[in-house]
Amino acid sequence: MEAGLFEDADRLNEALDLLHISTGLADERLDRTNQFHAYLNEKGVEHDYYTTEGAHVWKVWRHVVYHELLAKLWI
Repeated sequence: MEAGLFEDADRLNEALDLLHISTGLADERLDRTNQFHAYLNEKGVEHDYYTTEGAHVWKVWRHVVYHELLAKLWI
């Protein structure tokens, strides 16, 4: 990770409008994504974390974009 990027959570939270992380529960990257989610929580970095059924495939990605991410971008 970028050195120091997550060290000043208040500054990072102020700079970001949205940090959205999502993964399929069958994704081979699930463990690493869960570790990153826990790390962000530990550092106090505000973010949305969403899991859904499926793997790292188009159908899952499309579901997340249409049902989770787009709604948050226009709020």
